[in-house]
Amino acid sequence: MAAPRDVPHGSEVTSYTAPLMSIIDYGNPIFIERLMTTSKNIEKWTSINQAGHRHFRCNWLSSQECPEYAYFASDVAIISRATIPMMHLLWYNRDSDLARFYTEWGRAWVDHARETTWGKPYGLLPIEVVFETDEAGGFTKNWKTSAAARSRYDRLYEMLMVNYMITGDAEFLLPIRATLTFQASTDGIEEHLWEMYRALTGDTQYDRYAKDRPLKATRQLAITAGHKAVDLARKSLEIAKTINVSNSTDNYRAQLDNEPLCYHLYELYLGSNCWPAKDHVDLPFPAVRWRHGRYELGVMLLEHGQTAFKAVCCNVGKQTRAFGAQFFELQPGAYSMTLGVDTDADDRVDRPIREELVKVERGTGITFDLEPAVEYILEMRQLSKGPGGSSQADLAICDRDVFCSSPASGAGTPTTLKIRVHNIGSQDAAHVSVWAEELPGGRLIGQRSIAWLPRPRNMVPSSVIVTVPWTVGADAQSVHVVIDNDHVVEEIYEGNNQTTVALAQIPEGPRLKRKVYVPEWHEQERLGPVANYTAAYIAEPITIDGKVDEPAWSKAERRGPLKNLQERPNEKATFVRIAYGPDALYYAMECPEPDMDRLIEIATKHDEHAIFENDSFEFFIDPNLSRRTYYQFAACTNGLTAEGRHFNYDLFNEPWECRVFKGRDFWSAEAKIPYASINAVARPGDVWGMNVYRTTRSFSAPKSEEEREKGWKDSERNALSPTFSDFHQPRRFAEVTFGPRP
Repeated sequence: MAAPRDVPHGSEVTSYTAPLMSIIDYGNPIFIERLMTTSKNIEKWTSINQAGHRHFRCNWLSSQECPEYAYFASDVAIISRATIPMMHLLWYNRDSDLARFYTEWGRAWVDHARETTWGKPYGLLPIEVVFETDEAGGFTKNWKTSAAARSRYDRLYEMLMVNYMITGDAEFLLPIRATLTFQASTDGIEEHLWEMYRALTGDTQYDRYAKDRPLKATRQLAITAGHKAVDLARKSLEIAKTINVSNSTDNYRAQLDNEPLCYHLYELYLGSNCWPAKDHVDLPFPAVRWRHGRYELGVMLLEHGQTAFKAVCCNVGKQTRAFGAQFFELQPGAYSMTLGVDTDADDRVDRPIREELVKVERGTGITFDLEPAVEYILEMRQLSKGPGGSSQADLAICDRDVFCSSPASGAGTPTTLKIRVHNIGSQDAAHVSVWAEELPGGRLIGQRSIAWLPRPRNMVPSSVIVTVPWTVGADAQSVHVVIDNDHVVEEIYEGNNQTTVALAQIPEGPRLKRKVYVPEWHEQERLGPVANYTAAYIAEPITIDGKVDEPAWSKAERRGPLKNLQERPNEKATFVRIAYGPDALYYAMECPEPDMDRLIEIATKHDEHAIFENDSFEFFIDPNLSRRTYYQFAACTNGLTAEGRHFNYDLFNEPWECRVFKGRDFWSAEAKIPYASINAVARPGDVWGMNVYRTTRSFSAPKSEEEREKGWKDSERNALSPTFSDFHQPRRFAEVTFGPRP
């Protein structure tokens, strides 16, 4: 997120995808270092205020900026969503630099939980804290939309739980216990909070207050869930091929999530009914991840903890297939692994298939073959504890870390093999060996030693490139690289210590291919000055019927066709007029539309969010030219309306008039916004900030895969003044001057 956004939505990309990939491809340095890069934002996002508390300085933020918007200068509960990558980095390697920021922030919230300002009971969290004054309750001076109202507090509770996990300090659990106790005395505890707390601490004292207990896992449910997983995978593939998001009232993800067994799939498969069913990557972290098999695995976890794991596994497919299990909850150590057939459904192995001793660290994986329709027991039991923990070095390499100084085009080609080795752990590493060989023959390319590879400092990735002269062998097909093959370094995870890259895929490099982001204010400067418009004064009344046919409208400049947000032409034209009278502002829209039958009109009621998913138009008004506070009036082509007051996101229902007229190949609209509804009066010579937008969705979806591949648009956005990336950019609103009265 390069431009400042509201934290719930601006952080979606990094808060979901990067943490999820860090588990899907566990130990891959690319994803762990992305977590570091995102986590480093905490240095600019937070600071110590005058009361000595670390808080977020603003709840509008980006990777480039933390703007000083006065009304947004507070720390709020939902802001924890932006820190999900930090939670995963702390889980992975206990990064000490990040932990310092994170625990200071957590202790500040615990201190505020102890306060009783504005009638807040002791122990409950306030909804927000003003950064400058450290005032709990925020600008609203109201705590009541917090824990008691269950208002987006899951993320903040997760932050406190992660702090408890990395410090062992039970003080971080105070607000969670207080909230559960409060809810138990009122209308029942919140399931998600209870589940997270119980999974992390093992405390069962709140179980009796849960209203909806999780469905008890059964063997039949496990097998049914396996079949359901196959069905869901096939369904999602079909939906992905055919869905046109803009023309559909149903979200395909919602279609899948509403399946009756969907939540229980996660519980059965991962050892948690929290991750990732409700919010993608929530706590607790998974006990196990099942790999391979194309979803054709029915699973019921019988036991999972720090020293033992037991599950029923059944191949619900039609042929023998290899499956895998990767363990995240088991403590390091030596384990006995047993895989066998359970012939009488008593959860015991009756016919052992495989028994062996396995060295386990977090992320260790095993692979096993299962015949169809046979119920197996997979069991892991700790025999002895192993050394280490999360505060260790972690050497890592992936296929993108092997490259050449010049192409390795074939046998006899001289080049230099370059190998990048990462340390993504929390301790320095010494005497790191690097071994490279050709496959399939195993011919040695060379070996090197790295004397010292420091841990990342201040959340900045740490890596070293070693070089090895190489003349490509006659039978070389790929290069295999192993780091620390003599196991000198104690590591968090050794599954990321080797990689194999096909000869034809070894690039020249390294080359930086990533997009370089710059602050949005810089991009906006490239757009030039904001638009200017002079609003005409209209003394005679205008009938708001959408027809734009009154003679008075001839006094107002007809501006258009409007361009898109980046000041580029659009396919469908839009024209706008702005005027003012003694008691109201007036707007007119004229929109040629050759595809009137394709207008999207799915909204059904006032203030419904679907209005913005329709063919719609919006008026933004900043009466004080503050570039911060503004009003929003929106309508769609079926006449439904919505109003907003920003930056506090209040929906309000102040009166205004808006009508849409539809012709054969066009539609037009008129709007009247009384001054009383915006608490301001326009006078000749005044300059207000305004913008007018139109969202056009009347485009046909591709009818074939070939058409889709050629590229197609599902919408256009038009603006009186270009705003670069988003409607809500008051710095880019047009400067509208009110003309003289006749």
